[in-house]
Amino acid sequence: MEKKEEKFSSVARGLGNYVDALKMINDFSSSAEREESEEFDHLEGEILEYLGKKSTNPALKFTFLLGSVSSFSKLERFPLYAAFSLLNLVREYKSVVYNKMASIYTQKALHFLKPIDRFLAERLTLETLEARIDKGPVPEMPVGSPLIRIRLVPDTEDYERQKSYWLGLDDEGSNFWKVPISEFKTYVEAKTGAVKDLEIVLKYVKKNLKWIAWICRTCSKKFSTRQACHDHLEQEHATGLIPSQRMHMPQRISEDWADKVSSVRDWKPVDAVAAVQMIKDQSAHVKSFVYQDGWCNDWPLATDQVIARSQLLKEIRSLLVTFIQHKVLSDSFRERVVYSLVLKLGISKQKLKDCRLLETPQSICFLECDELNRILVFLRKIKSKRDDGTNLVCQAVDGFLQSSLFRGKISVDLQFSFLLLDKQLLLGELKHYDDEGKLQFLVPSDYYGKVRSRGDAILTWLHDNVNVSQEEDGFVFPKPPDANNYGIWLAVLRAIHLTVSLLVAKIARKKQLVEDSNALHEAQILCQQKKKEKDETKQVLATLLPETSPEFYVAHIDILSKLTDDDDILASIGNLFSGVLEEVAETDSSILLIEKSRIALLGELNQLAFFDYRSYVARHLKKFLLTKL
Repeated sequence: MEKKEEKFSSVARGLGNYVDALKMINDFSSSAEREESEEFDHLEGEILEYLGKKSTNPALKFTFLLGSVSSFSKLERFPLYAAFSLLNLVREYKSVVYNKMASIYTQKALHFLKPIDRFLAERLTLETLEARIDKGPVPEMPVGSPLIRIRLVPDTEDYERQKSYWLGLDDEGSNFWKVPISEFKTYVEAKTGAVKDLEIVLKYVKKNLKWIAWICRTCSKKFSTRQACHDHLEQEHATGLIPSQRMHMPQRISEDWADKVSSVRDWKPVDAVAAVQMIKDQSAHVKSFVYQDGWCNDWPLATDQVIARSQLLKEIRSLLVTFIQHKVLSDSFRERVVYSLVLKLGISKQKLKDCRLLETPQSICFLECDELNRILVFLRKIKSKRDDGTNLVCQAVDGFLQSSLFRGKISVDLQFSFLLLDKQLLLGELKHYDDEGKLQFLVPSDYYGKVRSRGDAILTWLHDNVNVSQEEDGFVFPKPPDANNYGIWLAVLRAIHLTVSLLVAKIARKKQLVEDSNALHEAQILCQQKKKEKDETKQVLATLLPETSPEFYVAHIDILSKLTDDDDILASIGNLFSGVLEEVAETDSSILLIEKSRIALLGELNQLAFFDYRSYVARHLKKFLLTKL
């Protein structure tokens, strides 16, 4: 095993080519000890930050800077680096998410620097940047133009000579596009010495009957389908949640309940008093009520505060529809509504279930103005979108994909001895990109038989070079496929890791809230029993409240300990329980939002795994053809 000094020397030598440096860091850090790994994380963060600062494309700049934040955030013992990287990020991109993170890391960094006098300049810088963030918004996240394809302009004299030769071929032109594989191999070996790499490509194409593959840039594993690669990335590289954390992932509201929200536009308030009386006195009749699309017309309508309640219901429905469309409404919201019904109507959950009110959003129409207002205030806290820059990452990735698409098809003859280029080139009609990459076996004479060349459009294709990315000079055979787009690949992967860390933190918060709600619910039940038994309910508080989280206990013990009346204690516990349920529902929606970002980023990473072997060989294939003109 290499010594640490030798490892860093290797990375330093590789810094001339950042892709090689990043790949070496990835290789070394996987087997490094903690202290060593931190140094590699720091070096990786510096490289990604450098790539971000030098990029002129806003989306690409953001992606690299976000990747560097993730790398620096691993340095838990040195929060200064993450603080500066986040402050640099939020100076250029408006984001509440990263503003909050910047504030948290800045406080950690200032605490870290406080006892160290020689870091006075760094402390002042952090305090200045923090004050600037606190003052107000930073510029909006810009949307830059996508990365573009370019065509290198050939030498005019040489181009005219080739054009003259091509036009003189006339009917023989179709033979020009039949490329003998054996001759092409000889050319590749002479020019690059990499004929074995070409043979590997041809073997893959022959076996899988396609030119495209999905190659993991982290471990170099190759997949013939998009889904197989996606599963590999999620299981091996882009996950982070252990089973116990997955258990606390919220469930979205059921599709059935969600459909009922939008099935009726005009939500009418129900006369709750009359409805409760019907449930108590005419239970069998109520159970036979007919529901259409989850709504029942048999419930008595309200005559009091109709306008006010109708307006509140309209706003609630509108917000629910938005949250359902964005897939951020969790089932804990429905539980929150059920609790309100049990509390306000004085009816057990089982009776509500028997009346089918747990299955429909019409149950919200039973609530009075005060509770509807509370639900509306709660819903307004939920966000349907998360301004975490995922859209910019998607834009950056799209630029890379657009620049790597191959124009035209490459087929083979039945014996797999010739590469047959797209006949549309002869017609000058090659306008579309082929992202399926299917391999076709053709008979050359049949395929080219009735085609006559038109003009010199094929020369334009031959001289067309794809600017693979703005992070490197271009993709040149035989560079390994897993090195292609590695810079942005790593940045997106690190963005996923950062997103997962935020997800884990939110899940931990939810777990704490659930424990608090369970303790409060148990306290409610015991207090009610004690009250019936004419016993002192304060004993319950002394026994159960310490079982809540320290944060919750400290925040509420003083208030509860001063209460003496049983009804006041029960009311306070009920309000606390209701508040915790709301916070659980709000946290669930935040988790669903973060999970949406994680899924979107994983999809982009999978997109970057896409590799078209035609682009891999096209440059030398074109050069080979140009030598024949």
